[in-house]
Amino acid sequence: MSEPNPQPPKNSTAKLEARPFDTVSNFTELYALLDKTAIGKSISHRIMTIIIDSKKFNPQRRFIAYTRFMTTLVDPAIRDAVNRLLITQDPVLSEIQHKETEKAERETSETFIRETTTQHIKNLEGKKADKWGEYMDQTLNDANKIDSDHPGFLAALSTAYEELLKTTGKSVLETKPVKRPKKNENESPEPKATSEIKTEKGEEEVIARLEKVIANVTKALEESRIARKLENHLLADLEKELVKLQEAEKEEINKQKKEPEVQKEDAGTEEILTDWKETIAVDTTKVVEPNTPEAGDKNEESSKSTEEMSTPEKIGNCFVEYCKNADNLAEFNVKSFGRSVAKILSEVNVKTIYRPINAQETYFGGRKSEASDMKAILVSIGGENYLLPYPLSVKEFDTLEDLFKFGADSSSPDKIQKIIPAEMAKKGKRWEVKTMGQLN
Repeated sequence: MSEPNPQPPKNSTAKLEARPFDTVSNFTELYALLDKTAIGKSISHRIMTIIIDSKKFNPQRRFIAYTRFMTTLVDPAIRDAVNRLLITQDPVLSEIQHKETEKAERETSETFIRETTTQHIKNLEGKKADKWGEYMDQTLNDANKIDSDHPGFLAALSTAYEELLKTTGKSVLETKPVKRPKKNENESPEPKATSEIKTEKGEEEVIARLEKVIANVTKALEESRIARKLENHLLADLEKELVKLQEAEKEEINKQKKEPEVQKEDAGTEEILTDWKETIAVDTTKVVEPNTPEAGDKNEESSKSTEEMSTPEKIGNCFVEYCKNADNLAEFNVKSFGRSVAKILSEVNVKTIYRPINAQETYFGGRKSEASDMKAILVSIGGENYLLPYPLSVKEFDTLEDLFKFGADSSSPDKIQKIIPAEMAKKGKRWEVKTMGQLN
């Protein structure tokens, strides 16, 4: 991943040209577009800063930091591209963003339902009693259409009308009595009305339709409440899983700190077998000690020249000598190199690790996948881990970027005179660069 200039340009007033920021798929492509202008280089520097500073945060705080940073980007095309690369490509942050978006949409919809229902009630109270049925019938029909965009609106409006009818009752819907002809003495007495509400012609039909609508809406409201309850349970389960994941990562980090030796990653049978094949278990019983008679004067002189070196210097010195003496570096033999390191250091493991190509951060994993084909050499001694570049030929290493500082003409295996390996830190199932190496 190429990084922008760490120092932002001063007094930059040049405007960004219209560029296809929506097509970028990684930060390398984004930086290539931004670095074409001075103001773009400033934005590149700010992106690099937010990535570095937010590494120490948990996912929730990292999401907040990224969201605030997005508001500082004026250009909408750049803002969309950065949001896509920073958040949506991270599964944990993407889930948090999805929940935040749903929460905001839900709150907006609830506000709309509450305010619109209140306004309909005010409009209804301002009308005459004999016009209520017509108004409620019309607004409920309209509410059925709005409910697709604001689920629960139809139910809320129907419930509000029902409560208003119960509260006002006869005094609101009562109209002037209808004149009737005088009764004939021989006629049977007129049966008493079963309803306390006197209605004009047509209102009974409207009320009947309203009662039917209210019954259907009540049922739909109950189903909506059940669905909302289920949704809340699912969200709660997701939050619990996120907490468990964070706790597991902390336990793994603490475990690595307590144990002096590098621990094998938790994996299935296939992963363990692969790791065993790649890890070099060196047989130190065949190594000749420097001070024994079998070692001879030559080994004694070599021991004296390296006894004051640090562990990284010893590993780097061994690597330089191995590259110079190797017959063919096109097929680098990790196992053979491991035996060379074991002659000067005990309890050493040497293995190949892989760097994902499209990852936003620089790290290595123990297994190769479709998205990770850049290789490096990991040398583990006790609780310390060191990284060396992987030779592809006498003229080329596989990957050096972001890992080593270079001297003049030192970027190929046949020209290096001295190398200090990069120091790595184990974090969960990853190895990350703790201190960059040096090639001279």
